Amino acid sequence: MTAQREEGRSLPFDEILNRYGGDDSEMIRAIYTARRVAAKVKELKPGSPKARRLISTVHEDLRIPLGGTTVFTLIRNAVAEETLLEPSLDTSSGDTEAEPKEASRIPSQPRFHFDGDTIVWDPETHAARIEENENKLTDEPKWLQTFRKVPLREAVWFIRLAKGQTRREFAQDVGNAEGTIKNVEEGKSMLGLQFINKIIKKRFDQEGQAAQLLRLLSQGEKAMTLEELDRAPIGKLVRYLRIVQGQEQTEVAEKLMRDSTVISNIESGKNSCLGHEDAIPDLWLKLPADSALRKIIKHKILSPNKSIDDNLLQAVLQERFLFVDSSKDRKKTPARIQELVAVVEAKETIGQALFFLRQDRPLTKKYMRLVELDKKHIRDYVLASHLSELGYDIHHPVAQYLLRWNYQEKKLRDEKSVAVSSLQNLVKHRQSPAP
Repeated sequence: MTAQREEGRSLPFDEILNRYGGDDSEMIRAIYTARRVAAKVKELKPGSPKARRLISTVHEDLRIPLGGTTVFTLIRNAVAEETLLEPSLDTSSGDTEAEPKEASRIPSQPRFHFDGDTIVWDPETHAARIEENENKLTDEPKWLQTFRKVPLREAVWFIRLAKGQTRREFAQDVGNAEGTIKNVEEGKSMLGLQFINKIIKKRFDQEGQAAQLLRLLSQGEKAMTLEELDRAPIGKLVRYLRIVQGQEQTEVAEKLMRDSTVISNIESGKNSCLGHEDAIPDLWLKLPADSALRKIIKHKILSPNKSIDDNLLQAVLQERFLFVDSSKDRKKTPARIQELVAVVEAKETIGQALFFLRQDRPLTKKYMRLVELDKKHIRDYVLASHLSELGYDIHHPVAQYLLRWNYQEKKLRDEKSVAVSSLQNLVKHRQSPAP
């Protein structure tokens, strides 16, 4: 099926099976999947980025080798409008070749469904997954560094602005209330694990270290250093590992087959972890046998008053859970960027700063010219998108400085507006005749 043709003819289904081997149901599943994906690819225009990603996603997920060919080949052939035969379930037709059927006669659903580990993917599912992946934020190391420098308020704010979204758009996207997002960004409330996990699911690798640090920020915590790991009692470490995974006490209790009050008492130091030295790394954390963290957990339970070997602590940095070495300085801002920030800080208005950063590049939006002339205020998501176009992403110190500046100016305008409104209401109330 890599273009399995003889003298310009497509091979019949039963001959393909005889020649290339493979289970009938697997072949049928592959062909139907290929056809349905091909139809979707044609809608997206073959060769377009979305079409290529769709094909790649199907290929990676199914991974069905069929006598040296794959679903990828089937899709490619279908997109190229090469004939793929309708698989005949009756293979007792002897030497008679099956005739190609029109696309309109192909069933819209595969005839075979597989349960368990094997899943039949349809084009719509893959298109949805591609759209979800496009919403993910890349550059995890940059996000990790940014989250280490900012409070939760700015972390959530920067996540929203990285996609140039309004609060309403962001709230709808991540499944949180717009009022909740507003309160968090203004520092009026925190986000619980349930809410922060919704944001993480849409924007980050859920097991990545940026996601882990964001969960810690939502609980008012920071990344644990190796020194803190060495000194921390087992209860504090259990709580830390629970938070970075985004789990509630009830979830941990279920994995350890204990009551949630037991986990609460372990975290607070009221209960001992004796008897859990294998259950915690095996049933809950799923740590490999040679894991450094596994050895540290066991050490803390069985020998709580002894220091941990430095080599073992250093080895933890190479594993999946977030710990930091405070002896290594954070990445310093290069001198040229510090100088650029200083120049921007010296500008009297945001408009002047934007005009300086744009230099000789043409404006793509007339609206921005009014902003540069200080004749119009700019919303945060518009400013973030404009700065990104100029080459200053959300992690750049210049972008962060201007966004904070713009935020403070808007806050002052809002406070002034409220004060004026209150004064007007007071005057109106005094001028109104007494009943």
